[in-house]
Amino acid sequence: MNNNLNSQLPKIDQKTKALVSLLLGIILSIYWGGWFIGFIKLPELRDVMINSLGGLVGSTLGVIFGVKGLKSSKRNFAIIGIVLCALVLLFSAYMFVGWLIAGGPFYL
Repeated sequence: MNNNLNSQLPKIDQKTKALVSLLLGIILSIYWGGWFIGFIKLPELRDVMINSLGGLVGSTLGVIFGVKGLKSSKRNFAIIGIVLCALVLLFSAYMFVGWLIAGGPFYL
């Protein structure tokens, strides 16, 4: 039963993983950069928590896909995606810890 299920699932090639990592890195970097510069507003402390958790999840997935895409012909895309996602991961973790220190759970 399990073998049959695994044979039906589509295989994702290494190039696609490298491209997904790059796209996640670009999208998350633009979003966090826009928020940091100020043209995307986060009105409440709760929004900081939601966005930092989304950044943590998205950038972690981007790093994972980038590492898996390192063995492809799109190695440069994977490296750039890993770097961008790692920066977003650090910034998201910083914002989440800041939210916790600011007493964020009490504002929910």
